[in-house]
Amino acid sequence: MGTRSVIQVVGNTDTLPDQAGAYSGSVRLYRHNDGNPGDCLPAIARSIEMMERLVQTSLSWRREQVRHIAVEPMAHAIIANMMSNYALAAQVEKLYTGAPRLLHLGDQSDLEWLYVVDCKNLLVNVYTSKQGNAAGQTLYSATPGEHLEAGFFKDAERVFREDYQPDAVEAALTDFADGVKAIAATGWRFNEWEDPYLRLVQRAARKNAQVASAFCI
Repeated sequence: MGTRSVIQVVGNTDTLPDQAGAYSGSVRLYRHNDGNPGDCLPAIARSIEMMERLVQTSLSWRREQVRHIAVEPMAHAIIANMMSNYALAAQVEKLYTGAPRLLHLGDQSDLEWLYVVDCKNLLVNVYTSKQGNAAGQTLYSATPGEHLEAGFFKDAERVFREDYQPDAVEAALTDFADGVKAIAATGWRFNEWEDPYLRLVQRAARKNAQVASAFCI
């Protein structure tokens, strides 16, 4: 089924002295079908395992460099781990250099899920406006910014019961729980550390609140 999602892979946007400007800061992947956590999280976990093996088998003095350039290899690993026997489930939409910006997430307004894979801080965050945004609105599909405003995806029980047929709910919850465990098994964090995009949207919200209060005065 169509379950539209963006997977944003972001890393260390600082440049190394001997590789100035050579590596991307982030890669936006788009997955049109089956972009729910039960399908995406296991594939992301397998990709992390691949990257961590690469890091650990590098010479000790090169490990930080390998982590530094992990963004594009991680993105391609995710594409490979999301392949089916008939198509590429995910594809590269855009590659960016420099510091993360909200516009790097794109402006597609009918997304159902947003994933941030942070290679610098070793974390995976999942967002969906289906659980309700800051204004209390529940949106079935939305822009990346609206998904970020909803905060980390925590309300799986309610969202899946509203989103799935009754006989598919328990399987969806089990798949999600298994995906979370797979991420945790890699040693990376899950939904418990602020990624750069969440910080940006929170900063914008604070700025808007200050402007609004100034007008009220």
